[in-house]
Amino acid sequence: MSAVNKITDLLNRQALTIPELAAELGISRNSTHLQVRKLEAAGVLEKLVLQMSSSAGRPAYQYRTAAGGEDVHSTACKPVLDSMVRTICENVPEQDRLALFENAG
Repeated sequence: MSAVNKITDLLNRQALTIPELAAELGISRNSTHLQVRKLEAAGVLEKLVLQMSSSAGRPAYQYRTAAGGEDVHSTACKPVLDSMVRTICENVPEQDRLALFENAG
């Protein structure tokens, strides 16, 4: 599993900081931060409210999967969708099928 998939999998479960993610992934904070920034820019992750810390230094942010970003890297979605469309095409009359697809967007 790639680092991107591992990050989204972890953040689907709970919000984590960069250091927490790095520890879970076993990679450096810098590498983790780069991946998180890319995912955030793509709209897959979102930054949460600042965690206030009593220690000096830069404050930490938590990240979580953005709404709708949960299945971005799922390999199951495409085959399931293909099967659903094929089944609809085989079993629903054309006029009803066109209306169904138009309603679905």
